[in-house]
Amino acid sequence: MKKFLMILVALAMSACAAPADTSLILKPSAEQIKAAKTVDNKECPVTGEKIGSMGKGPVVVYKGKAVELCCSGCMKTFAKDPAKYLKVAEGSTADSVTAPAKADHSSHM
Repeated sequence: MKKFLMILVALAMSACAAPADTSLILKPSAEQIKAAKTVDNKECPVTGEKIGSMGKGPVVVYKGKAVELCCSGCMKTFAKDPAKYLKVAEGSTADSVTAPAKADHSSHM
């Protein structure tokens, strides 16, 4: 009976736990950007281009974090694998997660 109660309590607690934020907002409002934690990436996680080198680029919000991109063409690529590109933007050193060096923008515009 004691084990049953422990399991019941554990299940009740897990049901109350907040779900992981896996949201992706490709065109966030100013309020959503302000509420998000800024990653402050200096390079586009998709192409490796310097942020601002092509003018003001868009900001996307993924898992409550605001990531800057170099151009609107990168939004579609970011959306295909946002977890990968968030890690790149955050400066992850994982060997399997790297942004391509100065990619050609014509392939995703």
